[in-house]
Amino acid sequence: MKKLYQQQERARVPGHEHYKSGYIAGGRIHSFAHQLASVNRLEINRILEVGPGPGLVTQALKLEGYQVTTVDVQEELNPDVAASVLDLPMSDNSYDLALCCQVLEHLPFEQFRRALKELYRVTKKGLILSLPDASRPLSLSGQLPFLGRFSLQFAIPTIPTPQFPSSKLDQMGHYWEIGYKGTALRDVKRAIATSGFEIKSTWRVNELLWHRFFELSK
Repeated sequence: MKKLYQQQERARVPGHEHYKSGYIAGGRIHSFAHQLASVNRLEINRILEVGPGPGLVTQALKLEGYQVTTVDVQEELNPDVAASVLDLPMSDNSYDLALCCQVLEHLPFEQFRRALKELYRVTKKGLILSLPDASRPLSLSGQLPFLGRFSLQFAIPTIPTPQFPSSKLDQMGHYWEIGYKGTALRDVKRAIATSGFEIKSTWRVNELLWHRFFELSK
């Protein structure tokens, strides 16, 4: 069963080719910055990074003095631990925090809560999670005298297509994204709540509104 889960994940999880030239274009570097800022707000030391991708966040965290262990099902990415997020070979409460960004959409949504429960098990304090959000936002931002900068966002649910998942999602290796029928934001929040985590805050990256972050605590 363990090997079956890993085979299913490898079929959708990106490898080396995915992270070649152009990957950090289009605002993704701002999403990396949100990962780092989210970690820096917390009093933690040991981090489990699930799906380190090109390794930019990993190296930045290590330079800042954090103890980082990377885990990925794709062995070709040379993680510290090659394993499925559905079956982590770590003992309970091994890490202060888990960082899992743009990863869990590569699993069927039916396995989302199971992955969260594994991350809940191995962490002491919580999880920084980001997921693709396909809902179309209306956003307004600016700066007013005496009040400073402000940002307002309203999301319009995406109309699901009969072919879901679309060919575009297939190309990216995504089974689902927030905003589609069955994986609306309320469905994602419900799954998070039943995993044991509490949502402290959620936000979208202004420079890359497709990325939605969640700060989760135990």
